[in-house]
Amino acid sequence: MQFSELKAGEGEEEFLADPDFTLQQYLYEIADAELAFKAKHQHYTYQLAELTSLPELPKDIEQVEIYPGPSLCFGATSSITGRRYYVNMEGKLWSVH
Repeated sequence: MQFSELKAGEGEEEFLADPDFTLQQYLYEIADAELAFKAKHQHYTYQLAELTSLPELPKDIEQVEIYPGPSLCFGATSSITGRRYYVNMEGKLWSVH
């Protein structure tokens, strides 16, 4: 989604791609891999290495972590923007600077 100051039908706004889109999608892939792991082993893992269905880590992502607990979530930092993003098992995505 992109917002614009232009009124509908009164010009065109150039689309600006989110530089952290790959990171955000990767966090969702971690959540999917956790669900697959749990289906097979009846519990979640807190070790990324155990998520064998997870694709290779993209180069623009650093400091990937799994935060265990009742609100299992995953975090990673973008090497492009420096922003830290999180995704929880309910699919909520948020970021901090």
